Amino acid sequence: MFTNYLIFTASLTTLALIWRAILLDHPTFAEKVRIFPIVGGSLYCGFCAPLWCTLIAVCFYNPVALFASPIASLITGWLTIGAGVLFLRNLIAVLMEANGVLTDMHRSSHKD
Repeated sequence: MFTNYLIFTASLTTLALIWRAILLDHPTFAEKVRIFPIVGGSLYCGFCAPLWCTLIAVCFYNPVALFASPIASLITGWLTIGAGVLFLRNLIAVLMEANGVLTDMHRSSHKD
């Protein structure tokens, strides 16, 4: 069960990071996503998009289905996997940004 959780969370995190990269690299596409009716703001938001993606994925496969009630299992799975996805996504995003800062510091030290 724990292995399934980790694999599922890593897969959804990868999708969230790819979505983030697409929005950052293509500003015209990001603007079209943002102004899309009803769901545009959620798809553009770095917090909301992974959570909604997690809800859709958990509807198809829930590795932490612990309760007999389908609704309780869905909510528990969504919250558990959503927290893991957001944690990993933000951790990787911070590491990527820190890598850029350190690379810039290293390159600028060679200019002197």
